[in-house]
Amino acid sequence: MALKRKPDLILPMDGDEMMMPFSKEILFEEIDILYPESPVFEFQYLSPWEKFNQIRYDGVYCNTWSKSLFRIDKNQKNLSMDETSFPGNAHCSSVPNNILGFDNPVRSNVKFLHFSKFDSPLREKKYKFINNLDPNNAFTQNYIHIIDAKGPLSGKDGFKFRTVPTELTYNV
Repeated sequence: MALKRKPDLILPMDGDEMMMPFSKEILFEEIDILYPESPVFEFQYLSPWEKFNQIRYDGVYCNTWSKSLFRIDKNQKNLSMDETSFPGNAHCSSVPNNILGFDNPVRSNVKFLHFSKFDSPLREKKYKFINNLDPNNAFTQNYIHIIDAKGPLSGKDGFKFRTVPTELTYNV
């Protein structure tokens, strides 16, 4: 459906994600000036935790990068997404695997805020949802990192947080 509109770029986003303030200027500079030929960009995803300027920064939370923006080659006929090994195709990429440059993305300076685990009620809801979708996931120890600082995807020393300047967050 996206190709029917003949876009130059596609940026898929979840409803609980937003770019950090001032990202538009950074992104346009990267797309138009710094990397005008680069077809795929990846962004770091940060998880605000209990406060808009408090970011969880342990385990996977300090190193979550995802390919999220891609250019459309005018000769692109179709887009294809690989199936994941997770039920319901959970944890799938936002970028089609047949985009030229898929394996060589530019790491953008733009950061995304991902609010899916912002407060305790959201974390509990996410934890129940993902465990219902993918029960008994041994690798993640049933996604315990979503509600606690335990398991292989959390930091070995428990919760860690970083504070970002308030002007770099949203008070939504």
